[in-house]
Amino acid sequence: MKTGDSMVGGMLKPGSMGPLAQYFVKFLLAYARAGVPVAYVTVQNEPLNETTTYPGMLLPTTDEANFIAKYLGPALVKNQLSTKILAYDHNWDMPAYPQAIYSDPGAAKYVAGTAWHWYAGSPDAQTAVHDLYPQKGAYITEASGGAWQGSAADAFAAELQSLIIGGTRNWAQGVILWNLALDQANGPTNNGCTTCRGVVTIDQSTHAVTKNVDYYALGHASQFVQYGAYRIASNSYGSGQLQDVAFLNPDGSKVMIAYNAGSNATTFRVACGPSAFSYRLPAGAAATFVWRGQATGNPFYLGAVSPTQAQPGKTVTLYGSGFGDKQGSSAVRVGSRIAPAVSWSNGMIVARVPNRSPLGASRVTATVAQATSNPVPVTLAVQLDRGTWNASASSFYQNDAPSNVLDGDPGTRWSTGQAQAPGEWLAVDMRTRQRFNELILDSGQSTGDYARGYAVAVSNDGVHWSKPIAEGIGISPVEIIDFPTQNARLLRVTETRSAGSWWSVVELNVVLK
Repeated sequence: MKTGDSMVGGMLKPGSMGPLAQYFVKFLLAYARAGVPVAYVTVQNEPLNETTTYPGMLLPTTDEANFIAKYLGPALVKNQLSTKILAYDHNWDMPAYPQAIYSDPGAAKYVAGTAWHWYAGSPDAQTAVHDLYPQKGAYITEASGGAWQGSAADAFAAELQSLIIGGTRNWAQGVILWNLALDQANGPTNNGCTTCRGVVTIDQSTHAVTKNVDYYALGHASQFVQYGAYRIASNSYGSGQLQDVAFLNPDGSKVMIAYNAGSNATTFRVACGPSAFSYRLPAGAAATFVWRGQATGNPFYLGAVSPTQAQPGKTVTLYGSGFGDKQGSSAVRVGSRIAPAVSWSNGMIVARVPNRSPLGASRVTATVAQATSNPVPVTLAVQLDRGTWNASASSFYQNDAPSNVLDGDPGTRWSTGQAQAPGEWLAVDMRTRQRFNELILDSGQSTGDYARGYAVAVSNDGVHWSKPIAEGIGISPVEIIDFPTQNARLLRVTETRSAGSWWSVVELNVVLK
């Protein structure tokens, strides 16, 4: 897909934008099926850094805008994926990059916000972009500590001032430190940074865990600021003085994080409504204060549903915060129908999709304390019953018979037993006409044995076949092929490309959604 034909460096070939968008779609669908819904993606890590030793590429603003507007954005919408796109994903020193994305109407309508790194520039760049495009969010998606920061005190100061306080005072809705864990040699490095520090260090010989300065800096926020909190106004005194940031949590509590950037201990007074107190903070130290309160407004948030393609009668998992430890009178709905809760916790609900739910696009909502959550899309689908079906193929290897793709056993498969070649085919006879609009081919543990190219056709008599209802390039061991709704008895998949790997299928499923 890239100039230079290497994962390292180079640029994206113009003709590769379509396949790259489909790669995003297949990655997101595969993660969702595995129970890992993805809330946000960025197009390219550090698009202004043409890497020389590790995977990456140069992606100019015009290319990113074009890719989002014409390929990635429409592909996510077409596949009913709720994953949002963040632009840029690079340092504070080039705010012109995300501004250029937002000035392109075709790209801007698909972009939820900007992903920022902290290695150059200052966090007020986030405010500069926010002031021009206030509807777009800001997220600090990469910030590593490392040897270049000097002493532990210097590192702590930088992370409190620039990330925890400076980042959130300049509209950041989240701050991510990486890596979570590295070994005693700051690895594995994979030809990347050799001086970056993990939030914790794990000694590979003793397995001892060391909590680094980054752990304690991050903890001033992560231990007290709840998911779904809002930053609220507080005065801060700037560089070299007392600095702070305050939040209102979904449960009604308030949090204030203070850092003394001065060279002497400082006594300050905090006032919040009728309450006030004084505190003396040593130089270079931070403290977090919490006031308990009553929940206000909508105290919970529904963030994602897994699987995003649900089946009536089966369960879906809802992820978010503030649901409460017990269900009580709270409820989940798929469309207008009540979805009975199987399990309920403050951050996750498992609910059963009603059997009579209409197929197609719907929305999941939760009602807690008479407040209704934001709606999250889910596609309701039915996996057709394969009990009476037959399978056939152009050839098969020893005991890898075509019937294995319908037996529900992940330990059996159909396989050609030879290098892939155009014209090889696998077909199923569903015995009667069925309505369907999706085909799932699973290669199982033979992860390299997926069809490198495919064409799907249908028939009612096995003699007269339709023109291809779907064609494409295979890129995944679990290939999900969508097409317009069909009403047919037979379905055939034909290989259209060559590859050294065998073509193997563990399970074939046909879906109506």
